[in-house]
Amino acid sequence: MKKYCLGTLALILLFTLVGCGGGGGTNRTETGTVSGLVYAPDEITPIVGASVTVRGTTLSITTNTQGAYTLTGVPVGLQKIIAAKGSYRAETSVTVTKGQTVNAEHLVLAPIGKIGVVKGLYDDIGEVLSSLGITYELITDPNATFSDQATLSQYAVIFFECGLNDWFLMEEVNVTNLQDFVVQGGSIYTSDWASCVIDAMYPDKIEFAGKSGIEQTITATITNTEIQSLLGKSTASICFDLGSWEVIDSVATGVTVDLRGTVQTDYGEKTNIPLMVHFSQGKGNVVYTSFHNEAQVTEDVEKILNHLVFAL
Repeated sequence: MKKYCLGTLALILLFTLVGCGGGGGTNRTETGTVSGLVYAPDEITPIVGASVTVRGTTLSITTNTQGAYTLTGVPVGLQKIIAAKGSYRAETSVTVTKGQTVNAEHLVLAPIGKIGVVKGLYDDIGEVLSSLGITYELITDPNATFSDQATLSQYAVIFFECGLNDWFLMEEVNVTNLQDFVVQGGSIYTSDWASCVIDAMYPDKIEFAGKSGIEQTITATITNTEIQSLLGKSTASICFDLGSWEVIDSVATGVTVDLRGTVQTDYGEKTNIPLMVHFSQGKGNVVYTSFHNEAQVTEDVEKILNHLVFAL
């Protein structure tokens, strides 16, 4: 009788171990799928290339041209989904069910700090920002703003529009503070005649050939794969509706060219020159374009400008 009881007990223990995963059982982690969309603050414009992750995991994917994403293998239960692109973030929570696909709430990106604009004479980046639902602040006294590090650190991105006077940064603005702003994670966009910002902050990055571009419409080659995907082609139409725009002669190692083109200048044709470039410094980014938002902006340029807002 005692032997029978011991044998029965051994069998019960064996089955218990197997049922609990003992003896090399398979991984029973339960997962589901999360799908969703990432939009600009206007809740209309899809964001391409946004990184979408599940907090606390290594799961990550980027959005397609429709701003859509699908994350598979997401652990069941309440999960935090985070989207990020440039200086913009969004997050939402979803409850994941085993073997099911849950559609998350739309992730609407918002800036992680203030967005500032230094006005010029010929650009209107504020119009682009407003069309995307982004609230921005005009920096009416750049000298004071850039001289105070605490004030400057409140910004995530600063846009410098075409038409700044060349003496503006070189003689009065605290360039060192601006450089530190970028190193610490801030981003800067400059266009055309705002080349004086680049000359003052990073004189070795971009070699400018002068304000010698003439009025013309060109077909530029897109070398940025994300912009190619966004436009669905490898070229972009760019209209320079006024002459005397800033021509880039060359860029240094470490500066990425996003668009190139052959243009006519006061000194003849220049072949395959950079028209849009970007580079990083520390944790931040800098973008420069020879073109900008203006009355004759093409559909291609409009899409590119919308894109670069979220690349900063």
